Formats: sequence, structure tokens, C-alpha cells
Amino acid sequence: MVLLKVIRFVYQETSNITISTTIGADEGEAGHNTVRGFVCGFEGDTAGDIAATDRDAEDGIDYNAEGDVLRVKLDPFGDASGFIGNNGNRAEDLAYSNCKHVRPRAFFSDRTANTKQLVGQSTKRYPQKSDLIRSYISAAQQLATMACVYTALGTNLGDKLVNLENALTMLSQLVGPVQVTSRLYTTRAQYVEDQPVFLNLVARLKTELKPIELLEALKTIEREIGRTRSLRYGPRLIDVDILFFDDLTLKTNTKEGPLIIPHERISERDFVLAPMCDVAPDLLHPVLKQSMQCLYDALKNGTQRCIVPVPMLPVDKNAPWSLGSKTLIMGIVNVTPDSFSDGAELETTGAAVEKALEMERAGVDIIDIGGESSRPGAEPVTEEEELRRVLPVICGIREKSKIAISVDTTKAEVARQAVGAGANMVNDISAGLNDDAMLATVAMLRVPIVLMHMRGTPQTMTSLKEYENVVAEVAEVLHERVIAAEAAGIFRWNIIVDPGIGFAKARCLNLKLLRKLSVVKKLCQGLPLLVGPSRKGFIGEICGRSEPKDRLWGTAATCCAAIEQGADILRVHDGAEMVDVAKMSDAIWREE
Repeated sequence: MVLLKVIRFVYQETSNITISTTIGADEGEAGHNTVRGFVCGFEGDTAGDIAATDRDAEDGIDYNAEGDVLRVKLDPFGDASGFIGNNGNRAEDLAYSNCKHVRPRAFFSDRTANTKQLVGQSTKRYPQKSDLIRSYISAAQQLATMACVYTALGTNLGDKLVNLENALTMLSQLVGPVQVTSRLYTTRAQYVEDQPVFLNLVARLKTELKPIELLEALKTIEREIGRTRSLRYGPRLIDVDILFFDDLTLKTNTKEGPLIIPHERISERDFVLAPMCDVAPDLLHPVLKQSMQCLYDALKNGTQRCIVPVPMLPVDKNAPWSLGSKTLIMGIVNVTPDSFSDGAELETTGAAVEKALEMERAGVDIIDIGGESSRPGAEPVTEEEELRRVLPVICGIREKSKIAISVDTTKAEVARQAVGAGANMVNDISAGLNDDAMLATVAMLRVPIVLMHMRGTPQTMTSLKEYENVVAEVAEVLHERVIAAEAAGIFRWNIIVDPGIGFAKARCLNLKLLRKLSVVKKLCQGLPLLVGPSRKGFIGEICGRSEPKDRLWGTAATCCAAIEQGADILRVHDGAEMVDVAKMSDAIWREE
């Protein structure tokens, strides 16, 4: 088989320019070509065009006759399991995370590809971007010389979430760029069991430090956060361990104590293997010669739970929502005069606050405050007007309740001020594309964000409803936005994805997405899934209900279907009714 050498850049600014450069590819070979088990294609190819053949069904993209996604391995940061670089380098060696303005859509190259060729071909085709491309390749070269390190972080004392966040910040300062984090997990203590529950995660980073220097840096971080040595395996403010350092094996003594790489207890710790499977499930243990996923599958004993640390905030930061334990209900409170369903219904701050409190009494978990309509054709509002609408409502709710509050906005400054006023999370229907500052702002705020799939804007989305494969395309876009969010510094446990039911999608496509939500969730690496079908037009079309407020029962049926497919959060107008729908659906599909 002819090996392709392909590098694609996606350059995103306000102009949304796409750079896609193909190097050394033979004519007539598009589709069914693989490089080391991953699918390759040509510029402009869709996922369907490059569908894998049976020989690569487990490593590439496999479609059935109808074009439905059966398996897609989307892991651009995976070690030798995702996008492949020169001579088998990991994808991060091609410098995604440290490049603010260029991000790779895909990397495929064989051993003969070289940096000079990539720079020459790319700058010749896009001379106006030559400086940007050169800086990108330079960053790639620098990262390629750095070691890839996996660290395990744990805490069971104090403000656990803050301990972990501070440790990650210090890792980036003292060790090197933190490229990706796992989700958060709660774990019962092992070895010494009479102590508080732990929060655990895994982080992958790049470093120029040597192993002993790395150990010294980690011990410095532990001391700075306040850890003191006491009972072995006992309670601690923070614990940061080296799991892997490239494929190095090492046993030595240092002034900080013994250093053993890989960590000698990886194979017996579910609180390490579960988050490792988030980050690098196919990473091969250099001693045991088994992948992280194989080791975890052999060990599973149910002691750890994946958690999302927001819906319970600010009631108790250390008692977060356990993913999968129940379906959360997000109640919609629109303070807009032109929303499609309830525009001008809540004309005063007091009415909006009372609506939110009424929803809370009915059992709603999160209140979503929106100050700008996203209905088709809605005109945008200024930042000042949106702030004027939402801030008083957030403040009013927070004065009377500790319920979690989400701000529905695409503007970074609105998000910043809303969180300052008491909001706990951001719901961005543009997934950070409307405002270049949004993702960095959310990273700074350290709050969760909902990334939704939508084409165009409310003014243009009705003309953008054509998809070759809606499930694959929605999943791909969401996956790319997750990568962008992580690159901006948002921790994985703070990311929630939303397929955007009713946004730039025709009736049949909404129904297909609802049938395949579990596939979308899987392709987004199991991240929490928010679904917002409430009162949408396709429900009215099917049920013959022209008035949005008459679509309660159609919405209820849609919510049941979404829960069966793995939805974790439902965004709805009719809070009390959907609370009961979720309780019954959870009893059927979540309880054993």
C-alpha cells in the first residue's frame, strides 16, 4: 500500500481560513488508505470518503452500508493510536497544544516526511501564512525533543478541587506544558481505608527535565500546596506521582527517596488506570507489555466513580455529581423579548427570579439564564444589553438560593461577569467560536462549559442543514472543540458536550441524532452529554403542535429517548414535568 504523507492545518481567526496541504500523495489513492492503521484521505475528503476497510475496522473509521458510524477512534493525543507523526512520534510531537493560532485537523506521515519539506510545501502554497507556519513547525521541533510524562494526582483533604487545580498550574510552571487531563474520579481509600474519599486524575505533559529533576519538581509542588509526610498511604492534601516517562524503565535512589519508573503499583490501582484510559487507553506498559485498557479491564472492581464537579456547586465543592448516577435537569429561564418559546414572558427581574426558584422547588438541578435569543433569524444583542438582562437575575437568584446557575452566552465578557455575580458554569451554543476569548476566559474562571454543535449563526443556520453523515460530522466537530478547549487550558472534567438538537438540522437529522446519541457520546470520549430538545420545531411538526408551549408531551417523549441513549443533562422549559420524566426514565435505564 502506498503510504500517504499528509498534513492538514486548520487556521481559525475571524476569517475562518482553512489551510489544508497535501504532500506527496499519489493520485487515485483516496479512501481505503492507511498509515499504521489509521485512515488517510485527500483534501476535501469527508469521513465517509475515507471509511476504513475491514482490515482496519478497529483502528480507523468503519461504516456500515447506511453510513452509520460503527467505530471511530478519535484520539489526536493518543500514543501511537491516533494521528501518527514522523517515525512513529506521538501526535503532540507535531505541536498542537503550544500553538495558539493553528491546530491540526489530522496528521498522517511516513518515515520519509521531514520538517523542511512540510515548511516548503506549505509556505509555497500559502505565502501569506508563511511566518505562522514556520513558527508552528518550530514549535513542533521543540516539543519533539521533550519527554512525554504521565502523572497521577490525588487529594482527600481540604478543598480537593482547588488542590488539584493548583497542582496542575504548578506543573505547567515548573515542569512543562500540561497537554491533556483525564476526567475526575472519586475513589475510596486503598491500603489505609479509614480516611476521606479521594479525588484522582491523570495528566499528560511534556518536559525537558530529567527524571530525577522531575521528581524534585513534583515534591516541591507537594510541599508548596502543604503536604507533610506522615502515615504512608494516609490522608494528604496532594499527591503527585510519576507514572510513565516516555518508555523509560528506571530504579534508583534520590534525595527525595526511591524513584521507580514506571510506577510499580499502576496495575493494581483502578484510580490510576481509569483516568489513564481517558488519556491514553492504548499506551503500552513498557514492562508488563499490556495496554492501559487491558490492565483496567482485568482489574475493574467498581471502587471509582467518574464525577463532574459542578452541578452541586456552590453547596459543596467536595460532593460533586457522579456521572451516570442520575439525569440532571437544567431549567431554562430566558430574559429575552424574542425567544422562540417564551419571549417576553419574564419581563421583570423579579419574575425571572421567581421562575427560577419555582423550578428549584420542583426539583430542577441547574438554572440556565439566557439574555440573547438563539431562535432562527434572531438579531444579535450587544454585550452591554446582554449583561443588563442577565446580571440582575443571577444576583437575585444567588441572594435566595444556592442552586447551580448556568449562563447561556457566546460572549466571554458576559461569561466572566456572570460567574463573578454567582453563576457556576457557561453554556455556549457556539462552542467558543463566536468569541475568540471565550475558551481562555472559561479556563481562567475554572468553571465548566457546555460546547454545543451549531452551524453558522441564528441568522444563517436555517440554510446550513445539509449533512453527508450527521452523526459523524456532529461528533467530529464536537471532538475538535473539545481539543480546542483543552488547548486553551480547560480541564477535561469541566467539559460538557451538546449535539445541538434543532440547531441547523432538519427534522430527519434531529431524529437520527436522537437515535445515535450514544454514538456521539462515545466518540466524544464519554464526556457528559447535554441534550436540549425542549419545544423544538421538529416536535411541533411531528405532533402537529404549532405553538411551542403545546409541545410538552412531545418533549417528554424526546427526553425519554435521550436518557435511554445516555444523556446526562436535559435542558428544558417545563422543569417540574421533566423532573418526573427523568426520574422514571432513570428508574428504567439507570437502576439495576
